[in-house]
Amino acid sequence: MPDSPLISTKIPRGDALLLSQVAVLVPLLAGFVTPSTPSWAFIFYLTAIPPILLTLWRGWRPDLRNPALAAMLGLWAWSALTILWNHHTNPHGKINLYWVVNALWTLILVLNFVGAQAQEPRTRGRAMAVLVYGAAINATISLALFAIKGDFTTRLWGWGISGNPVMGAAIMDISLLLALSLGVANPRQRLPMAGAALPMILFLALSYSRSALLALAAAMLLIFLGRRPLIAVLACLAIAVSALLLWKFGDTLFPVLWANLAARGSDCHAQLWRAAWAAIRADPIIGYGPSTTLPNMGATARYCPPYPSPHNLYLSILFYSGFIGLALFVITVAALWRHLLAVATGFNRRLWLAVGLIPLIVGLTDLVQVIKGPSVMWYILWMPMLLVLTLPGPAPAATRASPLARETRTAPPAHGRQLPVR
Repeated sequence: MPDSPLISTKIPRGDALLLSQVAVLVPLLAGFVTPSTPSWAFIFYLTAIPPILLTLWRGWRPDLRNPALAAMLGLWAWSALTILWNHHTNPHGKINLYWVVNALWTLILVLNFVGAQAQEPRTRGRAMAVLVYGAAINATISLALFAIKGDFTTRLWGWGISGNPVMGAAIMDISLLLALSLGVANPRQRLPMAGAALPMILFLALSYSRSALLALAAAMLLIFLGRRPLIAVLACLAIAVSALLLWKFGDTLFPVLWANLAARGSDCHAQLWRAAWAAIRADPIIGYGPSTTLPNMGATARYCPPYPSPHNLYLSILFYSGFIGLALFVITVAALWRHLLAVATGFNRRLWLAVGLIPLIVGLTDLVQVIKGPSVMWYILWMPMLLVLTLPGPAPAATRASPLARETRTAPPAHGRQLPVR
């Protein structure tokens, strides 16, 4: 689309650049500090939609020659296409328009981030800082409300975006790793990052989210023991022995921990997975569309929701968008990891592999709609993919002061055509 002379003269490039930063950073922060999804969505509409319209009007387009970006957009496109064959199996099913706008907002998130990064290489680092400090603020509010409530025999339920303890804990996992990245890259940031990490660690401990704790443990093993396989194996054995001891003696030694961590059983996951797999086998190629829900598990099924979803990222993709959707997801992950292996080495590579590992492990027991947004999926799935997509290549040897210093000193390649300079 050609540039508009009117817009070009009324909105200078500097102002357009500021708008692109607002379009990325404000919605990310708003998700952490607003109490509900509707209030977060309203802020997103105001701050994210006008900038992407301006950016497209001025001539920027995403670079589809980039395999990882093309794969991400392909995954989005097929997931959005499945709206056409939505199966409304019960009153809980949303109308098609609901999913059209959800898919559109998710696309705007991706395009705003890629476009802003193309204009301003510091966008990526600023977004990481927002994710760290935003998660710290959210965790602090959640902990304060938990303390005011005063019932420490139950698990912590977060606030706002972290209201689901599993999803909230997954967000804290990713933000903790980003805090580690920023702290290692810049020694002056180590104390602020440590301070931001403290409430997130407490959130994780009190959420009793087993999948999030497992994901963080796997990430830490990969980061710190990746170069020492023997020590990594020994650490895994130590964790396994500790888990067995907890399983054997946990109800006696740690009754509160046992009640919140182990006594919940499978939380209805086994029933949901069986029902999802039965439905997948009946329509395996293109899926059922994002509005479909599984059959009700019945009032006697403990922990089962009234309008259930598969509660597993891989089964969800199969259920909603079929084997085509799952193949596109695998292609996307492979393309992103290929990019990561090409541009990063050593500690930096292991850290970003760990960031990408979090949603893949948490997804074993949770995560649902790929195109839903604004939602927790933006923080758990799309933001890690975007951060890996825009990961810069290695800096010249003279600038390698620390394992991650090159991230803050080297501009990543622009994934799209630059806007014309006015």
